[in-house]
Amino acid sequence: EPQKQVPKPQTETQEE
Repeated sequence: EPQKQVPKPQTETQEE
């Protein structure tokens, strides 16, 4: 069974 694609949290948008 292929692993379900979980949506990653939008943390990459906050680039400091």
